[in-house]
Amino acid sequence: MATVVDEVKHIDHWKVSRAEIERELKQGKRPKEMVCLGCAAKIPLVETVYPALEEIKEELKIFPQLRFKPREDAYFFDSDGSAVRLKRGIYSVKALVEGKPEVINQIQTDIREFKPSGVVLLISLTAAPTQDAFKQAMLSYYRAAAPALSPLAPLTVGKGHSIQISKSADQTYLVADYIKAQNYSNLAMFAAASLGTANVLVRAHFFHSTHIHPKLHARLVSFNLESLVSSTYHLYHQATIWLIFLWLTTGFLVLSTILGITYAQISIIAFVISANFSWVLAVDIEREIELADSQ
Repeated sequence: MATVVDEVKHIDHWKVSRAEIERELKQGKRPKEMVCLGCAAKIPLVETVYPALEEIKEELKIFPQLRFKPREDAYFFDSDGSAVRLKRGIYSVKALVEGKPEVINQIQTDIREFKPSGVVLLISLTAAPTQDAFKQAMLSYYRAAAPALSPLAPLTVGKGHSIQISKSADQTYLVADYIKAQNYSNLAMFAAASLGTANVLVRAHFFHSTHIHPKLHARLVSFNLESLVSSTYHLYHQATIWLIFLWLTTGFLVLSTILGITYAQISIIAFVISANFSWVLAVDIEREIELADSQ
């Protein structure tokens, strides 16, 4: 008596035969190639990925330079489109977990040289990885990346992907797509406000009708440029408007920093400039009051 055994076909994961699938479907069979379709290669989310990610987030709270976006279907980042660049890094998971200096140094070098604002990760492990194996692989990358980052310029981590197609531990890998996306519109607006404010403050200090230097005034008259001299009301009215505009743009930059769009250094510099310009105007007003009291 002969025993009939179903033939086990070799499945080439990268060359699926559509004709073969359609033929077997018509025969009422479940095509073996279907294991390659859709997200069949994805690491189980409920059993492995999600629990591991929750544990990872708890352990990574000591790294304020890492920010994690909500788990949406895409990583949305703000940019005016003027500066968006991508860089891809591919690292061995086995070497990463083992703490090999060469792969750790490569991650840190990529980050320091490219200075990304965000990253999306793809990790490939062997079939049916344990929750701990997935957790250690991800933690190893974040721990390697953290020393190359600053809390003032954090790295935002978008939703990535995890698959199980590596045939051995030596073939496991992690792909990091680094994103550098800056929004320069607020910075450009701040630069314009700074120039306008500086112009008014210079006029208030040197071309103020109440305390302009006599020699400078005489020279302006000789060159028929007396129109550059302005009254107190005109100067202070303009200065107030420009300073309000300047502080508003500074507020936008601070908000952008909180949202992870703009580097904190830019907001700090903007605040210092705004504060100094406000101080210069206050000094001029104090000087004007002293002149008024002395008359």
